[in-house]
Order: sequence, then C-alpha cells, then structure tokens
Amino acid sequence: MTDIPGITLACFGLVGTLVADDGAIELAFAEAIATQGVVSGTSAFARSMAVVHRARGQAPADVLRAVFPENQPRAQAAQLAFDRSLAGAVGRRVVTPVPGAREIPTALAAGGCRICVMTIMPRRELTMLLQASGLRDVVNVALCADDVPRGCPFPDLALAAMLRT
Repeated sequence: MTDIPGITLACFGLVGTLVADDGAIELAFAEAIATQGVVSGTSAFARSMAVVHRARGQAPADVLRAVFPENQPRAQAAQLAFDRSLAGAVGRRVVTPVPGAREIPTALAAGGCRICVMTIMPRRELTMLLQASGLRDVVNVALCADDVPRGCPFPDLALAAMLRT
C-alpha cells in the first residue's frame, strides 16, 4: 500500500500533443515574416524561419521580437499579421486529434484527475481548435498565453492551471 495520492491535474500542450496542426503555425509565421518584406526563398527568410524553429513553444510575440530584434514596430506589425494568418490557416485546415488524444485525458478524468490544455496561441484559435477537434468536452481548463504574464519557458501556464483547478 502506498500513501502517494493519485494524479489530480494533468496539463497537456495543444498543438502536436492533442491536435495535429497540419503546418498552420509555421505557415502563419512565414506569412507574418513575409508581410515585413522578408521574401520566401531568400537567405534572410531562411534565417528568420530558423529563429522561429529555435523558439518553438514560445509566445508568437516573443518569437517575432527575436526575428526583428532591432525594430519593435516591425515585430508588432508581424504579430498582427501572424494573428490574422493563423486564424485563416486554422479555418482552412481539417483539425484532427492525434491518436489517443481523447482516450488518455478521458481515462485520467475518470480517475478524478482535472484536465488542462495549455497553448501559446491566442484564445480565439485555442477555442477553435478544441471545438473543431471535438476535445472541448474533455477539458476542464483551457489556458493560452493571454492568461499569464509570461510564456514558455516560464512555468506561468502550469501555475495558472494549478490555481484554477
């Protein structure tokens, strides 16, 4: 017999963990960068996309500030373009849960565990992806970068999940 209590909270990332994005996020970054005159197929574009890939998991605003470190207005304009592009890209794609995305959280919830989904995407896309994938009813709490002061690699999303459940 053990005195260790059962799991009471399970936090899952959204894109890539529960939902396949079919390249929507990368496309949104590419389109956002292109709106700032960095043309696809150039070495400048390749360097910018390398920054995007290295910063995977960070909030889009932080990533775009890293892409345009010397020009904050340009980074802000790219952020607006990213938000528009991501909404459009998610709307144009078929959103599917990854294998086990429903079964594992459902089994945890049956054992009394609360389920949280966390993402660096904006609230609108979080809601759209959960509904389109059919996972909304599995989740107790859904958090996005808008809900916390700092994104990855800081623990703010996980701390917010603990506080809300």
